[in-house]
Amino acid sequence: MTILNVPYRSQIPAKPGADGSYGKGDCGPTVAVSILDALRIPATIDELGKRMGKPEGYTSSQLRELQTVMGEYDVRLGWHKFTKADKSLDWQAVDDQVNHGSPIIALVWYPLLTLRYDLRYSYGHYVLIVGTTESQV
Repeated sequence: MTILNVPYRSQIPAKPGADGSYGKGDCGPTVAVSILDALRIPATIDELGKRMGKPEGYTSSQLRELQTVMGEYDVRLGWHKFTKADKSLDWQAVDDQVNHGSPIIALVWYPLLTLRYDLRYSYGHYVLIVGTTESQV
């Protein structure tokens, strides 16, 4: 079992005007800021959204935008498909990546998540994989 020391950030603002208020779809910047937190690089969720050129109230971000903005902090985000030849998820590759100390930004289909904040949202959602056990990520 491996759990990386990456601070948790929520994309849901603690109160109106708090960090995370700039965009409605800031799950991407949120996971990116969690990585910056782990590296002790100061940044905010709203700052990343603005640096990506997103308008206030934006609803989504692309991986390329996250890679670009993280590059401004001298952090390189790699790209890897964690699938086998039969297109099933390669859990061993996920486990290996985390065991090597690298968190994984994963784009998942939000409606399949058990715990959801917005039951009406039916698109992709970025999550940060920071740990693995024999039965969970």
